[in-house]
Amino acid sequence: MDFGFTAEQVALRDELRAFLNGATIQGMLAELRALPPRATQHSPELHGMFATHGWLAIHWPTEYGGGGKSEIEAGIFIEEAARAGVPLLVYGLTISIFGAFLLLAGSAAQRRMFLPPIARGELICNILYTEPDAGSDLAALRTHAVADGDDFVITGAKIFNSVGQLASYGLLAARTDPTASRYQGITLFLVPMRDPRVQINSMWTMADEHFNEVVLDGLRVPRENIVGELNGGWALLNQALAVERNGLAIAAEAARWLDLLLVQIRSSGQGSDAIVRQRVATLAAEVATARLLAWRVVALQSRGHVDDVRAAMSKWYAGELCKRLTHVAGEIMGLVGTLDRFDAEAPVVGQLEAAHRWAPAWGIAAGTSEIMLYLIAQRALGVGR
Repeated sequence: MDFGFTAEQVALRDELRAFLNGATIQGMLAELRALPPRATQHSPELHGMFATHGWLAIHWPTEYGGGGKSEIEAGIFIEEAARAGVPLLVYGLTISIFGAFLLLAGSAAQRRMFLPPIARGELICNILYTEPDAGSDLAALRTHAVADGDDFVITGAKIFNSVGQLASYGLLAARTDPTASRYQGITLFLVPMRDPRVQINSMWTMADEHFNEVVLDGLRVPRENIVGELNGGWALLNQALAVERNGLAIAAEAARWLDLLLVQIRSSGQGSDAIVRQRVATLAAEVATARLLAWRVVALQSRGHVDDVRAAMSKWYAGELCKRLTHVAGEIMGLVGTLDRFDAEAPVVGQLEAAHRWAPAWGIAAGTSEIMLYLIAQRALGVGR
């Protein structure tokens, strides 16, 4: 079986690789990493460059400003961008989730309104799912939307929201039928993030990227802002989450961190240590495994098949690998590995130290590792409810 790319896809990969690893882009990325603590690591200029080249929405239909390619080409962009060190939070939330939802279930009017400006790099969007008392259990959400004429009035709070400080619109899950069972009565809405009834509070973490608490206090949105059917949000959430969880960006980030570790090992002379070589060889095999698991999911998606079990497997494996890899990197580097990017003595400009602080997020975002294991056990092995 041929697991490779077509000649056209190889050409795209090579073009991306040359562009992303060139002096201009790497200089821009170095400037992002040099920003002071708590600064948002997003470059509108770089985001616009991706749009100008047609890479942001390369797999979207041309009628919405996309490139008309497949998920394979989008995967190539994601993999090369992550390997080059490009922060992909804005891309992932805006293109891979918000945009994917509209392509899946948005109305014609919603697609015309949102997708072209997203493809042009002019519009950033985010996701409003997780709540303070719900955790990974989306069915336990309490944010409610009450019908009032042609509008819905939304009240509630969301936490662990990413890029809310940059976003113009969010995709929000709210309960619209309080009498329905916990898996029913949930509706998805497009909500304006700059409305005065939306309050965004920063949630600082040990990682460089911060989260937000988003409080909605009587936000009024028109009925046409519903995505999909009224009270039909649960099925859409599950379908879209399976697409989001392909694990490719996580696997590519793990590969980048392994590359950085190899640079440090060679510069420190630790490559002659047999134990170090063995541990790195194990990590290399695991990174290759994560990549294959992710590309299997992407290949299925490119043929129109969404496999939530394989997606859960890929996401779980890559997410746990990231945590394991940064732990091993810390053990190999020793105490000097705890120096951050603002210290001149920090190995690889503090990038592995930053990775160690960020890695736990990959076991939480888009569904915790525990939830992934539950999905695998239930749907692949027939264990549990």
